[in-house]
Amino acid sequence: MAVTCTVITALLLVYIAAEDVSPTKRLYIFGLVFSLVAFYWIPQTLQYFGGFPRWLSYLLFAVYCLLSSLQFVLCAYLLKKLKPTLLGRWQVAFPLAWLITEMFWPRLFPWNFAHPLISWTSFSALAEVTGVYPLSFLIFWWASVMLSVGQKKLSYRDKKVLFPLCLFVIVSLGGHWRSRYFVQLEQSLPLAKIGIVQGNLEAVEKNDLKLFSANIKTYQDLSTKVLAAGAEILVWPEAVINHWTPVEAKNVRGYKFDPFPSLQTPLIYGAMAYQRKDSESKDSDYYNSAIGLDAQGNILGLYHKRILMPFGEYMPFAQWLPQLKDLSPQTGDFTAGDKVGVLSLPLEEDGRSVKAGLLICYEDLIPSLARNSALAGADVLVNLTNDAWYGHSAASEQHHLLAMWRAIETRRYLLRVTNTGYTGVVNVFGRTVESLPIFTSGIILASIRQYSLQTFYTLYGNLVSWLIILILLPISLKKIKER
Repeated sequence: MAVTCTVITALLLVYIAAEDVSPTKRLYIFGLVFSLVAFYWIPQTLQYFGGFPRWLSYLLFAVYCLLSSLQFVLCAYLLKKLKPTLLGRWQVAFPLAWLITEMFWPRLFPWNFAHPLISWTSFSALAEVTGVYPLSFLIFWWASVMLSVGQKKLSYRDKKVLFPLCLFVIVSLGGHWRSRYFVQLEQSLPLAKIGIVQGNLEAVEKNDLKLFSANIKTYQDLSTKVLAAGAEILVWPEAVINHWTPVEAKNVRGYKFDPFPSLQTPLIYGAMAYQRKDSESKDSDYYNSAIGLDAQGNILGLYHKRILMPFGEYMPFAQWLPQLKDLSPQTGDFTAGDKVGVLSLPLEEDGRSVKAGLLICYEDLIPSLARNSALAGADVLVNLTNDAWYGHSAASEQHHLLAMWRAIETRRYLLRVTNTGYTGVVNVFGRTVESLPIFTSGIILASIRQYSLQTFYTLYGNLVSWLIILILLPISLKKIKER
């Protein structure tokens, strides 16, 4: 269904771009409608997460939609320049215009047109080489050719049709072959059993210090069940512990910030951490962190979230206009971390360890962060999230869909461990093999394979996207000069 809808949308956009001499207005309206429908949950989240008044939340949402729709305007502008060139004849003017805008237009929620195509396994497998941007380029290229053939502007025997058709066959066969390779490889890789816990605590409950003991007991009781099922490592979601943990702490036993005093299994959990700026000052830096413990409660490492959410974890421009904080009283004052987080957690039975690449909340939407973790030695990606702020909206599923691509790009299992959902286990094919219903408490005993190979995309990032741009743009410029 998602693949069909995406292809139809691609054909519609290509049709608008092809039939209108100046499609700027139509594309802008399309982008505006898309933003309004896809991100309808933003006002509610701003009220819930940042404490904004209702009127301001909707005003900010309107501004967001107007600005994000400018991506379509930029695409139309580039298309106008590229369409009269050789690129237009080869049906790649619109695909290239889209690729450039998708790569460079800043987006708060970094969606890509190809994201819904993850279930098309033989196609999405290409992301381990190219990333997602070139997949959007290919979809629009094929849609442009299909439309031209359907309108009889091109013959199906034309080389402008045969070349992308051959490329389609090559991509499909290559993706199928690659998927079979990983099916065989999986059987020879080390297996680890990781217990995932979703406590289902509403944001109001979670932040109520009076309920702190009860909240932690919820996670402890669920953990006991998954440990009994055979979990070798436990993972809890973002910001489970409300007691602040000092960065310099070496062991949690005997302190208020100990999440599970009787636990004798390694644990990864989300917590708030702080660090004094200097020995004499009372000022501190505050972090949204992930902490790893061994079976004795020793702290194996702390990872501080690197990409902070505006209007929730910090207020933009507040350093110059402190009055802005009055508009959002719930917005925090966190400091961003600056280091890759890879924790090595021992498996006591055979002396092996799991190297977890840690990502917190929004960070699983940023390909470069997952790549950095894989390059630093991570053999599994672990995302700790609290999406309770989204409420009963589509945002949790959208977040999960976009994050699933990190598993294909790096060929690592991705464990998404959330407070209220979407909690799931994504394998290296980008398939969610286990999940928990949203807004329910539950556990997963995830059996994951530990991958150590480095994909082309992990090593070189968006190199293929840059090559497409650098190869095609000079062709258009030369043609424009000749005209």
